[in-house]
Amino acid sequence: MKDLRLIGCMLATLTTSILRAEDDLADIRDPLWIWTTQETLLLAAGLTLLSAAIAYFLWTSSRKRRPAEEPTFRRADIFTRTRESLAELENQIDTLASTPFAFEVSGVIRTFLEDTLDVPVTDRTTEEFLTSLQSFTGFDTEARQRLSSFLEQCDLVKYARQELARDARLTLLASARSLVDAVEALEKPVATPTPKT
Repeated sequence: MKDLRLIGCMLATLTTSILRAEDDLADIRDPLWIWTTQETLLLAAGLTLLSAAIAYFLWTSSRKRRPAEEPTFRRADIFTRTRESLAELENQIDTLASTPFAFEVSGVIRTFLEDTLDVPVTDRTTEEFLTSLQSFTGFDTEARQRLSSFLEQCDLVKYARQELARDARLTLLASARSLVDAVEALEKPVATPTPKT
C-alpha cells in the first residue's frame, strides 16, 4: 500500500508539473512582417518628396518675409563701389604691370556698366558691347566715343601687349572716372527752373 501511495504521489506531482509546464508555454505568435526592396524604395522616395516639399515651403515663406531692397540705395552703392575700386587701382598704379592693370580697369568699368545699364557686358567682346549700346538711348554720342576709346585702349594693352607709362595709366583711370560720372549724370533728374510769378 505504501507503494501505491508513493505511486499516487508521484503521479500527482507529475500531473502538477505537466500542468505548470503548459502554462509556461506561449502560443505561436503572428508572422513577422519584413519589408521588401520595392516597399523600402517607395518609402524612401516618399520621404524624400515630403522633405523636399517641406524645404520648398520653408524657403518660399522665408523669402516673402524679407523686406524689399530700395533700388536707389543699391544704385548709389554701385557708384561708390566703382569709385573705391578705381581708387584702389590708383594706389597700385606703380606695382601692377600694364596688362594686369588694363584688365583690372576694364573689368571694373565693364562690371559697373553691366550693373547700371542692365546690359550684358562682361561676357562680350568690345565690339559686341558697343553694338548693343547703340540701342541704349541714355548714352549720347560723346559718351559712346569716350567709352569706345577707353575700351579700345584697354584692349590694346591686354591683347597687343602694349605698355602703358604711368601718365597713360593715370589718363586711363581719369577716363574711367569720367565714364562713371557720365552714367551717374544720366540717372540724376534734370532740375527744371520754376517760372517766377
